[in-house]
Amino acid sequence: DGNAAADGGEPTYDPMKDPTRKPQRSNDPGWNYGYWSEPPNQDLVVCALCGKITSGGIKRHKEHLAGVGGDAIG
Repeated sequence: DGNAAADGGEPTYDPMKDPTRKPQRSNDPGWNYGYWSEPPNQDLVVCALCGKITSGGIKRHKEHLAGVGGDAIG
């Protein structure tokens, strides 16, 4: 089922499925690709694709995903 460890032991921990690592009522698509590094610190977001930790919340994380630096204009 994809949740068991390779050796058949305990299920592996997946921070992307941990409800304490994402806002409960946000429908922002950026959360499909990241999670809070150290809840409840909402400033640090870990990229689920590459593991990079960005500071600046979900806005800065989405800039990382898009490959742009600084504030997006427009």
